[in-house]
Amino acid sequence: KKLDKNGVEKDTADLLRKYAMEKKAVVTSFQIDYLQTFRAYAPEFQIGYLTKATDDETIARLRSIGGEEICPMAETLTPDLTQKWHGLGLRVRAWGVKNEELMRHVCACGSDGMTVNFPDKLTAFLA
Repeated sequence: KKLDKNGVEKDTADLLRKYAMEKKAVVTSFQIDYLQTFRAYAPEFQIGYLTKATDDETIARLRSIGGEEICPMAETLTPDLTQKWHGLGLRVRAWGVKNEELMRHVCACGSDGMTVNFPDKLTAFLA
């Protein structure tokens, strides 16, 4: 369904613009429709698709709206997938990193980033 430009997408973009975040923020969502509407209203921002699916159709949907970042579930990430997506010009940022073992796995896969609830442990590991 097509979402109203006057909804959350517009409010989010306007708030990010207010704080000059155009070059600093990547807007992500599990909802491709939200990302498509956001992109139409605020093309200057980068977008990323949070997804459990990592098939070619998912990547095609992201690319069809000009997305720059694929955000797979950490448990599904592999070095081959990361390499494939990097070859397509996408950044890779995993989500669902719920423990240090998964954190190390995501790093070993060559991910560009991850969402964690323990940044202190990630910072220590990367150091």
